[in-house]
Amino acid sequence: MRWVKLGKIFEAKGQHDWMLSHTACPSPYLVNEDTLRVYFATRDLDNSPSIGFAEFSINDGFSLRKVAEKPCLSRGEWGFFDDNGVYPGPVLPYGDKLRFYYMGRSNGTPPLFYMAIGLAESEDDGLTFTRLSPAPVLSRSTEDPWMVSTPFVLNDSHNIWKMWYTSGIGWVSRSPPKSKYHIKYAESSDGISWIVTGDISIPIDGNEMNLASPWFWREGQNWHGLYCVAGATNGYRICETKSTDGLSWQKLETPNGLERSHSGWDSNCMAYPSSFIHKRSRYCLYSGNDNGKGGIGVARLEK
Repeated sequence: MRWVKLGKIFEAKGQHDWMLSHTACPSPYLVNEDTLRVYFATRDLDNSPSIGFAEFSINDGFSLRKVAEKPCLSRGEWGFFDDNGVYPGPVLPYGDKLRFYYMGRSNGTPPLFYMAIGLAESEDDGLTFTRLSPAPVLSRSTEDPWMVSTPFVLNDSHNIWKMWYTSGIGWVSRSPPKSKYHIKYAESSDGISWIVTGDISIPIDGNEMNLASPWFWREGQNWHGLYCVAGATNGYRICETKSTDGLSWQKLETPNGLERSHSGWDSNCMAYPSSFIHKRSRYCLYSGNDNGKGGIGVARLEK
């Protein structure tokens, strides 16, 4: 099996005053059999991210159909966990609504920043979202002393909500700012109140500094997934992983076809992978250079 890059499909570059740069953390939602909506974090003049979306015709080579006129979720109120900006996580059907797990950012004394995970819902098929609470559903704790971020959430057949997320465990230097985080696991009975176990699903190894954006799926009895990893001196690259139970994961290298390009918009960074199925084909979305400043690309898994 090999991933085949289909190219860049969107780049935020001033379409609106809140969409001046960056298309980070692409999150897919299939509106219908042809239309893919991709949520992403994009920045305004104050460098503050809000969440917008673009829609594409999958059957027409991911041609652009629509760009949101206004954010579907903006930063929170001053002093709250998301007052500097918001980033998208996964969108899940929930009855006649959609649930949207997202990340909120609050800045400390530079270069410090803090992240927590919030939850919003939509009653208009994902065009707009409303926070369930001004407080996060998962935030710093004894197990996650600095931050939590980039959640991937599933509601399995036993009505157990499963979350894999980035756990910030601290900083290793102030100048230049270098941090460490790996991927942990949590569970919930309702998707709102989460039990944090401290179990590390994917640990940091060797020269790795940051692991982020897990995105998992089941094939038969086994689990497969993608995530991104960065070292002390290089940008993110995409890696794959597999598991038999969804708790302990075997780390694999960058999959065939998802290597960073030799030049161009995804040559120094490929970050924040997500995935979806369309007509029995699996696709991967990802952000390009400078953690999304380069745009969003798509690849397809082929035999």
